[in-house]
Amino acid sequence: MTYREYLIQCQIAGWLDKWLAPPATWTAIGHGIAYGSTPEERRKRGVRAKRLGVKPGWPDIVIYHFGLYGLEVKTSTGSPSEAQRMVHADIRAAGGEVEIVRSLEQAKDFVRLWRLPVRQHARSTELLMDAIARVLPEYEIGGA
Repeated sequence: MTYREYLIQCQIAGWLDKWLAPPATWTAIGHGIAYGSTPEERRKRGVRAKRLGVKPGWPDIVIYHFGLYGLEVKTSTGSPSEAQRMVHADIRAAGGEVEIVRSLEQAKDFVRLWRLPVRQHARSTELLMDAIARVLPEYEIGGA
């Protein structure tokens, strides 16, 4: 995972935490995170992960809502590895969905396309609270 991919994934993770609604759930797969301060330490951790069943090629973000949905985060110039192409094909063959995303906006577009549940009321509440604060600035909204 490049630093730019890391930044994009952090944006997507924050958005999913705030907006993805139950019963949908999601997690990130930390394959690209190199733990350890030395190459030998990273290699040992990789061996342990493999023994635990960690498989290469899985999407960076996996969402479950009556089926599996994957988001593979890439930069504008990034492309999926051979392992990623194979796993993505397997996910699709099993009835799941997986897409490459290069921005938060693209991730949002796929969440909408897949008709995953999102908290619509939360955005409306934010807009209402902002409007009230502009009209009644002397009142503290949500405070004591």
